Amino acid sequence: MRLSHEKLELVILKVFVRARRELMAPPVFLERVEIGDTFKITISKRGLRVCLPEDLVARRDFEEILLWIFRHALAHAHYCPYDIVTMKELLRAAYSEVGNWELAHFALHLFADAQVDYFYLRNIFLEIPKHIYYRFEIKPSGPDQIVYAMYKNLFPDIKEHRISTPVYDTGKQLAVIAKTSAPWLKKIRLMARVLSKAVSYQMKEISKKAVAKYLKKQFMSVREDFSRRGFEDITTVLSEMKDENEAKAFFDYVLSDRVDTEKTLKKIKEYLEKMKKTAGKIEKAKPPSKYAGEEKGLEEPFLPTKLAKPIGKIHESIIRDAIWRSYWHRARAEKALIEFIQKSRALKPTWAVAQYPDDWTVEDELEELDLEATFEEGPLIPEVNAVKWIRKASFLGQSIASGYIPSALIVLDSSKSMVSIFDDAATAAHIVYLSAKRKGGKTAVITFSSNYVVADWDAESRIKEIILSLRLGQMTILPVHEIGRLVGKLTEPCFIIIITDCGWQNIVEALPYLSHLASKGNRVVVFHLVRGWKYPKSLSLVKKTHGVKIVPVENPENDLRGLVLEEVAKVYEIAL
Repeated sequence: MRLSHEKLELVILKVFVRARRELMAPPVFLERVEIGDTFKITISKRGLRVCLPEDLVARRDFEEILLWIFRHALAHAHYCPYDIVTMKELLRAAYSEVGNWELAHFALHLFADAQVDYFYLRNIFLEIPKHIYYRFEIKPSGPDQIVYAMYKNLFPDIKEHRISTPVYDTGKQLAVIAKTSAPWLKKIRLMARVLSKAVSYQMKEISKKAVAKYLKKQFMSVREDFSRRGFEDITTVLSEMKDENEAKAFFDYVLSDRVDTEKTLKKIKEYLEKMKKTAGKIEKAKPPSKYAGEEKGLEEPFLPTKLAKPIGKIHESIIRDAIWRSYWHRARAEKALIEFIQKSRALKPTWAVAQYPDDWTVEDELEELDLEATFEEGPLIPEVNAVKWIRKASFLGQSIASGYIPSALIVLDSSKSMVSIFDDAATAAHIVYLSAKRKGGKTAVITFSSNYVVADWDAESRIKEIILSLRLGQMTILPVHEIGRLVGKLTEPCFIIIITDCGWQNIVEALPYLSHLASKGNRVVVFHLVRGWKYPKSLSLVKKTHGVKIVPVENPENDLRGLVLEEVAKVYEIAL
């Protein structure tokens, strides 16, 4: 008899609570239950999402198998890989052997699953985990054949399936390594070496495409999934990744199940359509250009500003690319800010002001526990809903003074000539954005190429971050009319920062307008990226423009963030 959805949720919750108590895991809430063709257990941001196939729900031993499935899922966070830092180190160890991030992630799943099922669960409960019998009832295909071959050698009692000799031998070698008590990093390197050898034989079961498809169906929980700020801790790992391929694989196979990409995609599409109707128009009365007639001698053909239009529709693949890059760029920017603040000269604190709440743990002082804020979230449960306040020190000799925080308009060049240095440029743009946001200033962003995308002052933070990660890759028309529209909305001077290679094809129209904005008290700073395409004639015009400060950047990867931080520190005093 099939249970109703409500009763099924109660059964699932009951079984999960038992597994959680057995492994002493923190409590989470049941977020979603889906019944269909796929099987996947996801735990993120203290929420449990369960996708179960109908054949499993209909079984008489459904609860027993589900219990073991939950034990396995929780054991990853309890034992292997345990936390996100360990996962990162294991992945890099595997990559050092295979030189392929898909195979490195596949090696991680093989290693961690074997550690959990063969060592941890088998020794804790003194029996063979029941879910592995269910997992291999049906003949596996693709990379699952490698997994089956390894498990068949670890647990000979599971169902017999016919597989090729090379696949079986590969699984046998993996099982031999899995049974050893060698250090984790050594074991995963050896496993990765076996996979690398199998790839050299052109084994179709572990082709890059097949492995990528397999990994999309997998999920591995870590300790951070059970804490309030765990997701932020997971994304922090991205800040240490300089390789684009490593960061992309980390998002695809670790982060993607912890974020709602489809919801974000829909939100961006709706926002772009809305902004297309409200963006600025070309002003009829422009400041006179003293560079009129010079456009013929410049490196790029002249294109009038009026050709730049707000983009109302972007190809879905470009938005998806910006979504994952936004996490990477933000993480790198946050790391740069933290390092800058840590290196800044600190003064002796005299008193502190509460800034924002965080988790209170048993290691913290009892006096730090905010009972009022804690009880607003329910009964006191240490390390789950206990709250303390993070306080910011006020320093010796300071006095409270009134003033305003400058609003920041970040303008990012995303044209074809910027492609090779775009990630460094976008990271720098995020540094400015986060600095202004941290100090409470208003922010707006523009990413431009032939046309442009804008996030107005009142747009959501997530939308601004994604727009600052859009790679457009076309020609270069600086939308000065849109810059003017956004600045015109403010009643106070604005900090306008432009990150570009200065190859604007409307430069003779743009520079007088920027000078005009500077004359009204706005601070205009252009970060010129020297590496890449060269525009010496255009650059000379920028240098001669009154009110526009230009900061040359020789090496974007090493210098851009530091130069941006120095300039931002002058405006927002981030060291304080």
